[in-house]
Amino acid sequence: MNEATIQEKELRALQAQASQQDWSQVGPGIHVKALVVDEQRHTVEYLLKEDSSWKPGLHRHLCETSLLVLNGSITNLSTGRKYATGDFFYQEPGNTHLEQIGDGFTAYISMRGTSDTLVEFLGDAGEVLGAFKVSHFKDLLPAH
Repeated sequence: MNEATIQEKELRALQAQASQQDWSQVGPGIHVKALVVDEQRHTVEYLLKEDSSWKPGLHRHLCETSLLVLNGSITNLSTGRKYATGDFFYQEPGNTHLEQIGDGFTAYISMRGTSDTLVEFLGDAGEVLGAFKVSHFKDLLPAH
């Protein structure tokens, strides 16, 4: 069996070497390699590569988020905590913060939500300007 993905109801998972998968640019300075997308459980697992030009702005996690820094660093400007290569952190649903990305930042991220929307990007008055959704990841896995 030489398929790149398996499909089981709403679960799609990469069944090949992630190192052979191309990065998908999902915005200026932000690239993703989708590993698992489970729409039914509102879960995604992916590799994330960002350059320091990407400024996520104020955002709120509506899901549980686990992040392992594989390279570079990320600083939570709301708490002042900096995470470097090898560091792991967890963010609970409702966590709202600003981040600063260091050069060469790469991470493994697992997000587990209760709806399609995982993260909301907020304006100065707290209004929702955009969102990061499970459904955005559907087409990022290689075709099977």
